[in-house]
Amino acid sequence: MRLHSALTILSLLVIGFYAPSLQAQAKQYFTIKGKVGNKTTDSESLPYANIMAMDNKDELLFDGVTSDDNGEYSLTLPKGEYTIICSYVGFDEASQKISLDRDLNINWFLSVIDLSTIGVSVEVKRNSIAHCGCLGVYHLNESFTDNMLTPSGEKDILKTIQLLPGVSPTAEANADYYVRGGAADQNLILLDEIPVYKPTHLLSFLGVFNSEIIADASLMKGNAPAQFGGRLASVLSLEMKQGNEKKTTVSGGLGLLSSKISLSTPIQKDKSSLMIAARRSNTDFLLKPIPKFKDYKLFFYDLNLKATYELNARNMLFFSAYTGADFVSFAQQMETKGGNMAANLRWRSIIKSKFFTNTSLIFSRYEQNTKLINNNEIFTLNTALGDYTLKSELRYFANYKSNWRFGVNSTYRRIQSIRSIDSNKTDKLSLENVAYVSNEYNINKNWSTMAGLRLSAYSIEDKTYLNLEPRLAISYQFNEKLGAKIAYSRNVQHLHRLSNYNLINPTEQWVGNSYHIKPEISDQVSAGFYRVFRNGFQLSAEVYHKNMQNQIEYKNGADINTAPDLESELLFGKGRAYGAEFYLKKQWGKFRGWISYSLARSEQQTLGVNNNNWYASRQDRRHDISVVAIYHLNTKWAVSGVFEYYTGSPIYYQRGQNDYKMPNHHRLDLGATYKSNRKKYNRENKRFQDSWEFVLYNAYGSQNVYDIAGNVSRPTTVSLFRWLPSVSYNFSF
Repeated sequence: MRLHSALTILSLLVIGFYAPSLQAQAKQYFTIKGKVGNKTTDSESLPYANIMAMDNKDELLFDGVTSDDNGEYSLTLPKGEYTIICSYVGFDEASQKISLDRDLNINWFLSVIDLSTIGVSVEVKRNSIAHCGCLGVYHLNESFTDNMLTPSGEKDILKTIQLLPGVSPTAEANADYYVRGGAADQNLILLDEIPVYKPTHLLSFLGVFNSEIIADASLMKGNAPAQFGGRLASVLSLEMKQGNEKKTTVSGGLGLLSSKISLSTPIQKDKSSLMIAARRSNTDFLLKPIPKFKDYKLFFYDLNLKATYELNARNMLFFSAYTGADFVSFAQQMETKGGNMAANLRWRSIIKSKFFTNTSLIFSRYEQNTKLINNNEIFTLNTALGDYTLKSELRYFANYKSNWRFGVNSTYRRIQSIRSIDSNKTDKLSLENVAYVSNEYNINKNWSTMAGLRLSAYSIEDKTYLNLEPRLAISYQFNEKLGAKIAYSRNVQHLHRLSNYNLINPTEQWVGNSYHIKPEISDQVSAGFYRVFRNGFQLSAEVYHKNMQNQIEYKNGADINTAPDLESELLFGKGRAYGAEFYLKKQWGKFRGWISYSLARSEQQTLGVNNNNWYASRQDRRHDISVVAIYHLNTKWAVSGVFEYYTGSPIYYQRGQNDYKMPNHHRLDLGATYKSNRKKYNRENKRFQDSWEFVLYNAYGSQNVYDIAGNVSRPTTVSLFRWLPSVSYNFSF
């Protein structure tokens, strides 16, 4: 009844907000559509660019629209005179005056800003607070991650987002992360719409995403639009770069940890393109000559491909593919190998100027084979998870105030596991169907809303779990510099990752819902305000409270590797997470960077654990501070530093009895980047750019604890790097 009442109220709000748009249809409307691209690379699209409209009095009509993941946009306005403005972080703003008395096609090609010399324009500042109706959403493009530091000396999007408020690494130097008190498996990670189930390499030391091929990334902390679902904590949506339709370009890099190269080229000029990239670790070559590590093996690779083909002016095909694998072996004591295979064939069609469709056929498979050797006893665990998804979405840009999304998708899933200890083999099939509708509506210059409803049905054998997931976000813009937002979101998760929590000898397996395992459910309410200052600083503050149902816990002494019945080792309870997040950022000028601070709690209550009282969850982090500073000395040199501090997570010796915690973590990383003369050319008269990156990880030698083994009476701490220098060379032409 409570859910029914909430949906009734949501429906009334939607009808009340959107009824005025029906009356507005009596006006004469025309549509501006087109694409936003990178002028430097000729054809690379810019997803999530901002397109705004100002009337003849130079007054902003509304927050504007954003281009989609292909850089496409559609803007419907009443007949009249306008100035259309297109902006994208890190690029020069462009504008055009128009007389709108018919449908128009306007393409924008923006130039990269020299961040070392430019200031902030009024238009860019104005749009930054009204960019999205969602709370806890960050769009990260290449200008955001430029000169960022990681232990490997190369850009890593998974390490970068850990420096944002509400996001923490699961362990020292780990690419896995927690978001707002949620477990690591409660984060959905998408690469061109494809779910990636194992997003890390080398025991989670490095992310699987090659920085050379990432065009844009969006992190949504629990308040994602209705088209996203399946996880409780967050969505990280990554878009691969498209190939260049004009000319062939090459880029790459050589580092201590890995080497990479990518090629972007037209297949048929101005009609089709291809981007292909490869990355390979160098760790096997580095360890081989060291006697101490002669029996160690650490190796990974990544291959990415994206092809586009323009069928005609209204139809386009996209094909994205990724495969990557790991092989790790420690002195014949532990061996693990496996990885991801993924592909997406997508057809985008413009039915009319106001209607876009996207239809995708998606495949994703993750496999891991682990062998543990203890006292000549060998244990093996082979697991695999495979998805086949068919999805379709219709976008309707009704007018400059309202745009709609309608979508359906169906996923056939297979989860397999084989254990050597008892030759136990499981093979489970399931079907997950989803339907959703969402609307973004600009009520007036100050008020805007985003409302959505998602219906998910998960079926296994003769059991079906049916759940409704309403979402609502309301934004109010006081003026061009100050805004506030409030949001509610329900999320449902049907897949669950079980792990032994041993960072040194990890084993994990995915399980779906069953008669015993119910869907995890979260209800999150959040609110925040946003302030932009004239000198280029932006300040935001958010608070949130999240209630969670059907949270998975383990019995005392549970061993998910050897138990005859895996589900018999599990307990179920509820959780809650709440906190406040602060974010001060400066993204322009010679000096850039940000400070983020999170104050948070994450707790669980499980029947039969801790006398049925609440206790801190494993991902509880009370304080988390990140400071990022980047200074451009001149057009060639930039120096940077990253400082991290967070309080230790609880340690479980008995379930719920977590009076012990990991020590607090603190670390400073320093780096420098040298970019050569940009007027340098190669023999074919093509622009050649190269750069060197120098990183000192853990500059003052803090001995942070990576893991604690043993028992409460004889704990053994494990630390990683006292200092870790690295150097890498990057080039493009």
